[in-house]
Amino acid sequence: MDPRSGHLREFLRLLDEAALVLPAADEVVAACGEQSEVAVDLVRAGSRLQVVFSKLRDRLGDLDLDQDLEPARDRAGRLLLYHQWMLREALLAACSVHGRDRDTGRGWINGLGAPANRLCELRDEILGLIDPRVRP
Repeated sequence: MDPRSGHLREFLRLLDEAALVLPAADEVVAACGEQSEVAVDLVRAGSRLQVVFSKLRDRLGDLDLDQDLEPARDRAGRLLLYHQWMLREALLAACSVHGRDRDTGRGWINGLGAPANRLCELRDEILGLIDPRVRP
């Protein structure tokens, strides 16, 4: 296998990991938008997911990628950061001790939205660059 193919496969594995946790992250963010009390388990899950996205961003930065893949790496990094940030902001809004601020801020939270789709689209784009004979 040529080095480029190996690099693409590593990149794809990382994006696969991100895609696997997107449903859980979306569920946490959407639950933070509900007007009901926030469960401790939800807060813990959201906190763990923030760490997952942070570690994925760290690993992304360590990947040995060809120069032509830098724009894709940058996009992936921004999307991973968005998901980490969105979890943080949703949890902050849901756990605010100021009732009025909490209630008005939570109404706009309903999930991860289009950036989650863009992360999956990027994953598919990278998959398309891998020779079908050596795909994972």
